[in-house]
Amino acid sequence: NESKLKQDELRDELNCAHLKRDQLVEDISKILGDLSLAENSENLSTILHKRINDLKEQISGHEKVREDLEKYCRTLESERNELESELTKVNVTLKNASEVQMDASTLKEELDSARQKMFSLERSASNAFSELEVKSNELQAIQLQLDKVLNEQLELEKMHNHSINVLESEKQVLLERIKEAETRLLEHQHSNPSAELTNPSVPSDINRLIEEKASTESQVNFLNSIIVDLHAKNAELESRVRAMLVGTDEQLDYILSLTF
Repeated sequence: NESKLKQDELRDELNCAHLKRDQLVEDISKILGDLSLAENSENLSTILHKRINDLKEQISGHEKVREDLEKYCRTLESERNELESELTKVNVTLKNASEVQMDASTLKEELDSARQKMFSLERSASNAFSELEVKSNELQAIQLQLDKVLNEQLELEKMHNHSINVLESEKQVLLERIKEAETRLLEHQHSNPSAELTNPSVPSDINRLIEEKASTESQVNFLNSIIVDLHAKNAELESRVRAMLVGTDEQLDYILSLTF
């Protein structure tokens, strides 16, 4: 701005010099006009020549000043162009710096956003691990309960199977006794068809065999009911164990899903 003001000031001085030059030319023209009226006057001629010489010197001085001013104006113009070039470079630098600053601001915002996401993920992971620990403890408790039920089921099944085997053995013994009683009764009836009439003790023997058979059959039926009941209890225990296994598998699947 200061250089431009100086340049404008010099241009004003140059214009002023041009005006003075034009004024001098006009004065010379006027003097030459007056000369035609007084060409025989020596004093006026001398004055005129002196005035013309003075004007020539002034014109030469103003021309030199004009040339100096033009040279200085060219110098100022060159300096102004250089300054404009430097200013353009500075503007480009400032623009680049502004873009870099904007990029840095954008990167900072993205970094802050990434940090917030990381903190959120850490909180989610912490909550998930806490829930996983709770579910793991629940699963461990279920596993202990399941182990206890399995052990009880195995013991009961072992006891039931032992009881069933004993009852089956007793049932076989009773069935053998029934078969033996039936055989004896048939043999007695076939070998002594008229013994009931001659021997009063025969009916009592037959009745005893019949009662023994009925009693034995009753015991067999009772043993069968016990055996059926034991089989039903074994099936119920197995069903309970299967249900617990299914529940445990569901718990395990849910816990495993929390880890992914």
